[in-house]
Amino acid sequence: MSPQLTDQMKLDIIELDLNIALTAVVIIVSVTAILVLGTLIWFDAKMIFSFFSDFQTVIKMDQRLLLRVIIAEDDISKLTLIKRPQSIEEFKVQLVDKLSLQYDFKLQYEDQDSNNALCNLTEITDLPERATVKIIPLDQYAPRFIELFKTKKGTVDQKLRELMQHMSWMTPNVTVLRCVVLKGIPILLGDDSSEFYKTCSDTERDEALECITVGVLTVVSEDSPHEGQSSVDLQPISTAIILEGGIVMDHIKNLPQAVCPLFGLTYALHLDYPKCMANTLNFIQTVMLGLVKKNLPPKLLTLKNSLLG
Repeated sequence: MSPQLTDQMKLDIIELDLNIALTAVVIIVSVTAILVLGTLIWFDAKMIFSFFSDFQTVIKMDQRLLLRVIIAEDDISKLTLIKRPQSIEEFKVQLVDKLSLQYDFKLQYEDQDSNNALCNLTEITDLPERATVKIIPLDQYAPRFIELFKTKKGTVDQKLRELMQHMSWMTPNVTVLRCVVLKGIPILLGDDSSEFYKTCSDTERDEALECITVGVLTVVSEDSPHEGQSSVDLQPISTAIILEGGIVMDHIKNLPQAVCPLFGLTYALHLDYPKCMANTLNFIQTVMLGLVKKNLPPKLLTLKNSLLG
């Protein structure tokens, strides 16, 4: 015989059923809320990811460099770099890779603060997003000059051989190569560089200064051997630029680093080139630097054709 349920027991059972149902509802609502929240979070994460991706794309677009690169007067390239380089050296590496350059160079750019005049690029941050850059070759012609030096005969050959002997045990020193070329060009063109490139010991400095109107004075230790015009002095005490008989710059590292500003000062100040070096300096100005187009004398034209041929 089944036990009879009392009214209290029936109420307890109903309450239990309600609690179970309520718990089930709470669980269902909670799970649903979690699913909905998860879905919203997923969509939000996707939107955030998409936003940051778009933002990064914008940043990358802002990092692009749109360049107009002047390699030579008749050779100008358009170039886009996806990422802005962090240094000038990195920038030069990218230019060498993109443009297949086979020589060392420095860079100038059109400075908007100077009415787009060309200025030396010394800080990569100075380069605007859209820039015109000019490549200034440093050793573009050096290998060809050495080849030309080796083809000469007679007295010219002897002088050039005395000059090139320094390369046999110092190569691949770039400074030696530049010194040899700078001192070899006057020999090819029949100039007398003895009063333009002057080397003396430290005890003869004042006396040597009296002999130079325009040129480069290299001062070496009295114990250091120097062989006149065929010398290549890699560790001078000082190297000075002389203009109109006075020192305008001193303590320059070496001869090639002195010739560049000397040439620039002479050209910028409209000074006459010394007659003893007129052929050489006019050749550097017209052919190697491409400044001021003019008809070349036969001797300079012959060397130009041999150099570029």
